[in-house]
Amino acid sequence: MNLIKELESKKLSDILTKELTRREVEILSLYASGSTFKEISKILTISVRTAQNHINNIFSKIDLEKTASRKTTLCLFYSLFRKEITQMGGFKNAK
Repeated sequence: MNLIKELESKKLSDILTKELTRREVEILSLYASGSTFKEISKILTISVRTAQNHINNIFSKIDLEKTASRKTTLCLFYSLFRKEITQMGGFKNAK
């Protein structure tokens, strides 16, 4: 199934196996906006490895066919569900 169609056919609650933490939402919004792990680590004053671990945790919490690249999957996921995701406590003005 096409990843976009799969995402569009579901609600956020259908995709998440566990709710995202506030920090995961922050990191996802930065990552999906094109920030590198190094940039994320500087913005949030965390290590690069910690940023990578959060992305790994996010990816493990979404129940999707893992056919596309991780970056593509997370960017599409975030762009389609940005409003709902930011309501979980992350950046309110995420783009």
